[in-house]
Amino acid sequence: MNGLTGSRPIKRFALLPRPLEVEKSEITPTLKVRRRVVEEHFRGLLDSLYEEQENETTPRKDLTKLSHPIRKTSHVPGNS
Repeated sequence: MNGLTGSRPIKRFALLPRPLEVEKSEITPTLKVRRRVVEEHFRGLLDSLYEEQENETTPRKDLTKLSHPIRKTSHVPGNS
């Protein structure tokens, strides 16, 4: 194993103040996000997300121990 975990829950998110634009090179003409450019343009917003997380002192609820875990099924809707 390479030491990376599987999926992790989203802890914080923010909405961008404006749509991404081709003219500002934030997305390609085929609408693929240019992550490095977006990271540069919204650095302050990204930093604030991490600052809030570091300053948070209240303990978080452990979501891995849910009383009603999600059950995997082999049933496919529409294929009865």
